[in-house]
Amino acid sequence: MNPEPFTIKVDWQARFYPVEGKEFSRSFARLVDFTESPDTMLQNFAGEVKYTAKFDLEETHFSYLDLGEVNEGVTEVSLNGMRLGKKWYGRHVYEIGDQLRLGPNEIEVVYTSLLFNYCKSLDNIEAKRWIGNRGLIPNG
Repeated sequence: MNPEPFTIKVDWQARFYPVEGKEFSRSFARLVDFTESPDTMLQNFAGEVKYTAKFDLEETHFSYLDLGEVNEGVTEVSLNGMRLGKKWYGRHVYEIGDQLRLGPNEIEVVYTSLLFNYCKSLDNIEAKRWIGNRGLIPNG
């Protein structure tokens, strides 16, 4: 029997490292697709985002971390300072092993986005031709 999933319900701190421009930070009570944000810096974001969160657990019978919908980006996860791996495609599920502990835990997820939405924001003929008339793609 599989244990019930555990959702990390805490505030996430995010540090954004864009492919162009200055780095910036945001806090999220819930992680969402950037294209759904009213923040234009997020809607067209391309680059790397480092999410961190601290959470407490009363039980540790969990064996996998499932990031859910990752929106075609690349992820790398560390739990309590131990690197769990990197995923480029498919489901972004990580084996936790014995890294999860009772009490306080700290997670870091590094997400690298695709350049598509960023290219939509450019005034560049080649970029416009590459993206065509498609809308924004899920990101974040």
